[in-house]
Amino acid sequence: GLEALSCMICYKCANKARMCPHCSKLFCEGCIVRWLQQHDGQSCPHCRSMLDISKMVMAHRLVDDLLGSIRSLQVDSVRSNEDEQHMNSAGQSSRADCESRANEQPHTTQIKAKCSLHEDEAIKYFCNECKTPACSDCVVLGEHVGHQVVKISELAKIMRTGIRCRIKAADDLLQKIQQRKQSLSEQRTIILDSKDARIHELSRLFSNAETTLELECARKLTQIDRENFQKRKET
Repeated sequence: GLEALSCMICYKCANKARMCPHCSKLFCEGCIVRWLQQHDGQSCPHCRSMLDISKMVMAHRLVDDLLGSIRSLQVDSVRSNEDEQHMNSAGQSSRADCESRANEQPHTTQIKAKCSLHEDEAIKYFCNECKTPACSDCVVLGEHVGHQVVKISELAKIMRTGIRCRIKAADDLLQKIQQRKQSLSEQRTIILDSKDARIHELSRLFSNAETTLELECARKLTQIDRENFQKRKET
């Protein structure tokens, strides 16, 4: 859902989105900058981990792409509903008449539209060749005889099925992106843990080397003092 794309501070869709590298939550760039300026702790408002704005992930392209896909699906859904309502509007006497009505507001009445040529017949079909609605008489006896027609109810089902498939594909894509984001977050944690362990190991090695050098220097100084003492004793 759109909640996954919302800023954790203002709860609106993240603008110039920045992602916390520790908890993978999204923030508006302006919101998180103001938060960090107002809080001396410089911590993430969600997970409270230490946060540097320069180390946050730039996620605006990801958010923009997802919003674009969602808006495209919403537009397609609205258009499909408008097309279904338009096909159930008053029947047109010709293809030119239908095209002239294409830009009109769709009818929302629940009363079945009647054919303009056969007043007693309701509009039940849509002619794929003429791109106009038609009644049974038009299909059997009228200008749409022999044309490829489909029931309006069946056409609406096909459109709804297509929209559902696109919504499901978008949901699957969003799930994959979220899984990938989680995987990247886990990999980053592993890398940071490995880095900390390596730094600790290097510190231990340097400390041991320093101790060894100090002991060697002390041994050398002691040896030199003994040699000097021996020389003075011989003279």
